[in-house]
Amino acid sequence: MDANDEIAALLRKRYEGDDRAYRDVCDYIAGLRKPRTETLIRIIATGAGRTEKEVREVCRIFELHGLGRLVIGRGGRETRFAWGMAPRSIGQAARGAEAVVEQLGDVEDDHAPEAQEPQGAWIAKYPLRPDFISAITVPRDMTVEEAARLADHVRTIHVAGQPVVERQDARPESPPQADGIATAETAS
Repeated sequence: MDANDEIAALLRKRYEGDDRAYRDVCDYIAGLRKPRTETLIRIIATGAGRTEKEVREVCRIFELHGLGRLVIGRGGRETRFAWGMAPRSIGQAARGAEAVVEQLGDVEDDHAPEAQEPQGAWIAKYPLRPDFISAITVPRDMTVEEAARLADHVRTIHVAGQPVVERQDARPESPPQADGIATAETAS
C-alpha cells in the first residue's frame, strides 16, 4: 500500500465514523466541479451546512494528512484552505468513490466568482441559536418589498423533508417592556 492508498484509507475510515461535520464537508467538496488552489472557509461552511468553526476543525484534519494548509485570514483576507491535493478527489476518496487522492491539475484562479460574494452584496449574519450563526447574502440596495419576499421564503425552508419544529424556547411575539420604559410599539 503506497502513501496515497494510506491517505484514502484514512479518509474513508474517518468518513465512516460518527463525525457528521467531517462527512458533510467531504460530501460538499466531492461535488465541487472546478479545481481550486484555495477555498474560503465561509464558502465550504455554507455549502456543507456547517459552522465555520466545524469546517476549520475538518480542515485541520486535512492539514494533518498533508492535503493542504489552513490559512488564517489576516489583513482583510478571509480564512481559507489552500489545497495541496484536488479537493474533489479528497471528498470522493473519503466517500469510497475513488481509490486515490489526485494532485491538483489545471486550476481556476483564486478570485473566481464562485468563491466571492457578488458585487454590491452584503452578508447578513444572524445568531439563530447560541451555537449556530446563520448567514445570507443580500444585495446592498435591497428594497423593503424584496426583504419581505425573502422573509416569506425563509419561512418555507425546512431540512430534507423534515417539518419545521415548533421550539418550546421560542422568543415571545413582542419584546418585554424594559423597566417600565415604553417603546415605540408599546407607547399609545
